[in-house]
Amino acid sequence: MPPFEQHEQLTGGREQVSDRIFIYLSGWEDTPFREQYERLKETSGWRVETIDCGHNVMMQRPDELTAILVDLDP
Repeated sequence: MPPFEQHEQLTGGREQVSDRIFIYLSGWEDTPFREQYERLKETSGWRVETIDCGHNVMMQRPDELTAILVDLDP
């Protein structure tokens, strides 16, 4: 079973994370993350970014990914 399909145990620590970002790769046809994207783009406390590329964002769109990551508050 792929790691993103395994059950996780939440401790409540994620509520302390102030900068939450979800980067959705819209060019990945068989993405298993479409449902999360649809939910999070309407969820308060989340910043949702979209990059038009397949699964390998670091090879296909490194500049766009880097710009999003550099823009995060430290």
